[in-house]
Amino acid sequence: MTIRRTAAVFGASALLSGCYTYSYVPRDVPIPGQLVALDLNDRGRLDLEQRIGPDVARVEGQVADATDTAFTVRISRTLGLYGGQSRWDGESVTFRTSQVRMMRERRFSTGRTAVLVSTFAVAFGAFIASRNLLGLGTEVDRVPPVDNGPGDQ
Repeated sequence: MTIRRTAAVFGASALLSGCYTYSYVPRDVPIPGQLVALDLNDRGRLDLEQRIGPDVARVEGQVADATDTAFTVRISRTLGLYGGQSRWDGESVTFRTSQVRMMRERRFSTGRTAVLVSTFAVAFGAFIASRNLLGLGTEVDRVPPVDNGPGDQ
C-alpha cells in the first residue's frame, strides 16, 4: 500500500504543479479573475517603486478590478531586473495602463503537463522495476543438490 500512496503523491504533485505558459493579451483591459504577468515600463518602475520595491521588471498576480485606464492586481510574485524574486501574499496594487509595457495571461498548458506526467510515470516505473519492489521479478534458478553417487551419504 505504501508504493501506491507514493505513486499517488508523485502523480498528484505533477498534476497540481502542472505547466503554465504566458500568452500575450492583445486587449488593454484585463478581465477580473484573470492571472496575468505585467512587464513594467521605466515609468511604471519609477512610479511604483515605493509600493512594490526598486528595480521590479515584472509583476505576477490575479486581476481584482479593471477599468479603461487602470487595474488592480493581487500580487503573488515580483521579478526584478537583475533576476531577484519576491513572493507576495496577494496584496493589491493598482497599475495605470501607461505603466505597463506588456501584459500576458497565465494559461494552463495541457501538452507540457502531459509530458511532465509521462516523465514522472516512466521514472517512477523504472525506479520500481529496478528494485523489484512489487515482487514481480524473475526467480533465481535453483540449483539441484549435487549427487555424489550411491556411496556418498
